[in-house]
Amino acid sequence: MKNTEKAGGTRYSEGKPKGFWYAPLRGLRLVAEVWQGGGEKYAPLDWQNGQSFSSLFDCMSRHWIALVANGVWSRCPDSGAYHLAHLVWNGLCLLTFMEEERHDLDDMTFWRGVTAEQAEVWRKEQGVARNSEVRHPDIYAGAAGADAPGN
Repeated sequence: MKNTEKAGGTRYSEGKPKGFWYAPLRGLRLVAEVWQGGGEKYAPLDWQNGQSFSSLFDCMSRHWIALVANGVWSRCPDSGAYHLAHLVWNGLCLLTFMEEERHDLDDMTFWRGVTAEQAEVWRKEQGVARNSEVRHPDIYAGAAGADAPGN
């Protein structure tokens, strides 16, 4: 192990993430308004129980569209926080679930490359109505697995 500390002490941090000290913390404070509001609305750590990737993407998309349509300074009428802060919060949740390898929450990858015909065959085999939302891969033995449409 190599001592990476330059001030005289000892620290073995080679290969570990660094640079946190110059993160844009003032911007993160604005994102904190979103997670604080969510904690009050639901429960402070409720998000850690998991949220589907499609749900997070839908929320990010709604806030992105509002941001583009109304400008960077626009705020969410429900929370009063910036739309961009909501977008970042949902992105951080998604990145966290990705870092934790929560493949059980990925209900989007399953559908990549699936044709309408393959989806219809799969729906009939699974007994799923056409207009129902299929959001969780647990019901079909894993995302992009052997039970995926077209496989």
